[in-house]
Amino acid sequence: MAADKHHTIFSHRSGGVGTRQVNPRATSDPKAPDDPGVFVPLPLVNQIRSRVKAWREAGYARVTGITKRLLEHWRDPEERRDRQFFLCQLEAIERLILPGEASPAER
Repeated sequence: MAADKHHTIFSHRSGGVGTRQVNPRATSDPKAPDDPGVFVPLPLVNQIRSRVKAWREAGYARVTGITKRLLEHWRDPEERRDRQFFLCQLEAIERLILPGEASPAER
């Protein structure tokens, strides 16, 4: 679903996407109601999240040594105290690594 000048796309931590109509009067009329939108769940997103979480909790099983050190470094708040990643960035990194380095059962 593509965004246009009347709709915007948003995502949820619960694993889905939705659209809501953008109210062009919202900036000029703060009392104008906003469309709450329609949420469309994406079950695959939650399945991927749970697999990544299990893999993370298992200590990133079967990854190469350098990958494991990088993942630990990126998650260590002491190492990255002034340059921390956002949680969504760390999760995206893990999702990219998982198919290439985890065991077939964990993918």
